[in-house]
Amino acid sequence: MGEYFSLVDVYLIPTLELLPTLTYFRGVRINPTNSYNLIAYASRIRSFPSYFPVKVDITHVEMEMWRTLAEKAHPAILCMTILQHRSIICHLQSFIEFADELSRTNQGPKIIDPVKGSMGMQIKKFGKACGRLIELMHEHAQMEERMVFPPLEDADKGVTNTVNGYHARDLPVTNGIREDVKALMTIEKGTSDFKDTLAALILRLRSLQAYTTQHFQEEEQELLPLLAAAGLGNTQQEALVITCVDLMEATHGHHLPYFLLGLQPHEMHQYMLMMQKCSEGGQIFKRMMHTIQNADDEFENVRKEIGERMLSFASAWEIY
Repeated sequence: MGEYFSLVDVYLIPTLELLPTLTYFRGVRINPTNSYNLIAYASRIRSFPSYFPVKVDITHVEMEMWRTLAEKAHPAILCMTILQHRSIICHLQSFIEFADELSRTNQGPKIIDPVKGSMGMQIKKFGKACGRLIELMHEHAQMEERMVFPPLEDADKGVTNTVNGYHARDLPVTNGIREDVKALMTIEKGTSDFKDTLAALILRLRSLQAYTTQHFQEEEQELLPLLAAAGLGNTQQEALVITCVDLMEATHGHHLPYFLLGLQPHEMHQYMLMMQKCSEGGQIFKRMMHTIQNADDEFENVRKEIGERMLSFASAWEIY
């Protein structure tokens, strides 16, 4: 990694040339916390005389990447379910961080943040986030219970008892969270009742996060891989996706930008590409794109990311 060409350059230059493609398709990045030298090297490689003889054809690499992803893609329902899990877990973490921040703000001096607003404004935003998250979680649970689990039950009766038990356990917890948030909106800010209610809510949220993470891991490792063995091949799963979209009306309607916000850019792309592939006549996909393009400013990053990837949708669709 000095001034002279070596086998390190032979290895690193083509590898780092692939990094933008890997970032785009799979979110792979250099960790900035412990890779300062590698980042500096990556920024300098195009000035090296040794760069051009070993550079790669990025267009060719991207086309091959599309083909590889198409060949190795998870079946549609499996992909849909896992990406919904990831969004829910991400939003749960954000919701807990929001609650922690409210708790710290409530304990400090009463200074109104011009960006975040007053405590009352923040509680309103908190309530709105709560409603979105719980509706997303409820629709996801209904989708699994009505669409994903029945074929598994038909193939092996009782195989979904444990995960159905998780859903039954989580429902009163999410309802309790909703009630706690409603109480926060009515209790006088800064009082002992407000502090106690907020502290209880944070504990309930952390419990839900732990339960949900365990629940999703068990589903992904032990249950969802059985879908193909239960007779749900690729064609059947793609048809089932349409039924799931209809059932999850809010998630794929007015809450779609919020749902996508919980995913990494390449995961948003993957989810929308799956919808494009499964959409009958493209109508569902067009409706979803319209929702994204007309989303509120709080979802500007989602709108921008999906918009920039639109051209790739067309290329990928031809490969699929």
